[in-house]
Amino acid sequence: MADTTMPTEQQDSQEHARDPNQSDQQPPAEDPSLPSAIAAPHFDLSAAEQAADGVEALELAGVPAEMVTAAVRRFPGVRDLHVEDEVLARLDQFNFLIQDGALTVEQTHRLIANQPWCLERAIKVVHECEGYVVIDKPDNVRMDVPRTKSHKYDRELTVADWFKRRCPSSDKVRPCHQLDHATSGVLVMGKTKEATGRCAVLFSQRKARKQYLALVYGHPSWDETTVDAAIEEDPNHEFNMQISESGKPSQTAVKVLQRSHLALEGPLKGTPVAKLLLIPATGRRHQLRLHCRHVGHPIVGDYQYSAYGRGHEPPSYRMCLHAYRLELPFDDDGEGQPLVLEAPDPFHTHVFLED
Repeated sequence: MADTTMPTEQQDSQEHARDPNQSDQQPPAEDPSLPSAIAAPHFDLSAAEQAADGVEALELAGVPAEMVTAAVRRFPGVRDLHVEDEVLARLDQFNFLIQDGALTVEQTHRLIANQPWCLERAIKVVHECEGYVVIDKPDNVRMDVPRTKSHKYDRELTVADWFKRRCPSSDKVRPCHQLDHATSGVLVMGKTKEATGRCAVLFSQRKARKQYLALVYGHPSWDETTVDAAIEEDPNHEFNMQISESGKPSQTAVKVLQRSHLALEGPLKGTPVAKLLLIPATGRRHQLRLHCRHVGHPIVGDYQYSAYGRGHEPPSYRMCLHAYRLELPFDDDGEGQPLVLEAPDPFHTHVFLED
């Protein structure tokens, strides 16, 4: 399996602040390792287009009946998923990954049967006002398509695509900050250039207070710690970062919230895992992922910085990193209350953690 995320396409950058004076910045750099076309798709999406619900879409697309039955048994909500934007979009992505060699057909069938939550892709609004729309971004959804590139597969829906549907009167797509495409959680989109700049300056001045949740392998021996490890670009991989004394200062406060075992059906079911609260003081690319690995507890599903390579069965359909809480102190006089935004904890249920 290549450096992938569901495993999916190569993971983008850790959260970055945008320059408030350049509200129409380019999207994150494209990873050149990704192919741009699909040949001989495995799932028949055209046959599934007329499906009445998510279950029928899987059946018509060619997912084996026993795999569909297993998926519904584990996640009855499969039936209620949006046929086009969730089920068919994810199957289209699977076609892309099968063609790329990142997943085999058999692995894909097992992933649908054992971890059917991988089909969920709904973008949910957590706050909206005159200047902003704030979403709970799903995992494995890209922010945008670089201007000189195209969508990776026909049904790929990026955050930018969604925003254009939601706010057709906005002249541009203006995210106030960035999230990895593999990371889920709170993401602020500006409806106007002025609103975007006002929010982006809070990130550039490090006034925005961010909290993340992560599932990591192992049970830390400590309850709280601060990771202080500098980060720089990896000279051996144009898309990766690395811990290095010559890098930029990087700090993350870490607190253990729960110690448990992985409940996801797969090769690592029952493995000791812990849920962490991560509070970054800096915002380097891939900072949280590197800092977790640096203390000996890599993030579940982070195939880019783990030992899982091409050909291994994926233990998790997603990278378990979630932008949980964001506080934006918009008040200029210091007397107002910050805007507090939260995206629900996706790791609190039996899906990920054993009781």
